[in-house]
Amino acid sequence: MYIGFNHWRRKAGTGVKMYASAPRDLRFPGIAIFAVFTVLSMVPHNALTAGLFSEDLARTSIKIQHFVFDDDWRNHWADGSVGCETDPKYDEWILNGMYALGATLRKGGALVFERSVPMHITGYTGIAGFINGGKSGKQVIGMCVLDHIGKRVPKDEYLDLGKYIDGGQVPVDEWKLFAVPFKDFGVLRRGITAICFVNTAGKAIDTFYVDDFGLITCRVPVFGKGASSSSKLVRPKPTRISYVFRDDLEGGWGDWSWNCELKPYSKSKVSGKMSLVVIQDSGGGLAFGRHIAFSTIGYEYLEFSVNGWRREDQKLRVALFDRFGREIRNGSVKVNDDRYIDGGSLSMNTWKSVRIPLSELGAENTQITKIAIMNDSGKPQVFFVDDIVFVK
Repeated sequence: MYIGFNHWRRKAGTGVKMYASAPRDLRFPGIAIFAVFTVLSMVPHNALTAGLFSEDLARTSIKIQHFVFDDDWRNHWADGSVGCETDPKYDEWILNGMYALGATLRKGGALVFERSVPMHITGYTGIAGFINGGKSGKQVIGMCVLDHIGKRVPKDEYLDLGKYIDGGQVPVDEWKLFAVPFKDFGVLRRGITAICFVNTAGKAIDTFYVDDFGLITCRVPVFGKGASSSSKLVRPKPTRISYVFRDDLEGGWGDWSWNCELKPYSKSKVSGKMSLVVIQDSGGGLAFGRHIAFSTIGYEYLEFSVNGWRREDQKLRVALFDRFGREIRNGSVKVNDDRYIDGGSLSMNTWKSVRIPLSELGAENTQITKIAIMNDSGKPQVFFVDDIVFVK
């Protein structure tokens, strides 16, 4: 049996006010509600699972298995914030227990939870907790983690926190669940040393609050409905570029496609004068190759833009081939993943950027002779492609 609470408020000097919102199939007379609150007050608040604090979330079973913040920093986590004023004893707005954590971020500031010893995440599926945007809400916040040696992951971008909040944005004056799967950050084989909430608004943002925050082991919920249309990866401009295709093939690359027809197209493009229409058979591959191997030293990503034209169900897989012409083992990557393309899929009549780390293609600091963008749908498909490039 689950009983959902919208939020708990503590007003200084006036005790705690609790507002209950039970599932529709539960209706108690007043005396029973008093009895239920009495029983709940005897249960340690850690035993109340995160995710039981609204009617919609009352049916979920998200439970924090490893707390990062709960009334205070827990389990060897500490405050490592920069450009941020934190209040770990905030008692005006409380989700649960005695205190929430308030954070006021200056321009470029970050709320950082850090550990001196890496937290191994084997068995954990993601990060979850509750956030409240206060009276203003809608703060623009990015997320990243630091790996076991303190390097940022993702390396050159932030995940948009709004994409992972129930409702699609930091809420106004209420608590909402957020949940971020570890897979969306990237490869974290040896654990993490920090979790960062970064101000990506380009200016100071109003105070927001976090409570009952930590690591989970259950399936991470996906908040697709109502998600912010502006939920996109924030990417800096590249510092080094080597084009494969831009209006035409460049840098010694040639068309090595199979079961695939290419046509130049000028009416829809990302830049320049034209893009390519790609017509693939079910086993077809758009491929570009070189007789003299291309060195990936100094580059970090393969990037290109795609457009679904009249459909959005195309499925693509990318592979690179080594200097001997062999497909790099364990390096094939499915494009239809929101780590690589916004929203996790192509969109009808809309250009989207794809960015894949060379490390995940197994092609970091090596030599390659072919790039293949293959049909992974099992049926013929058509799409546009433009600006294929290696970047740093």
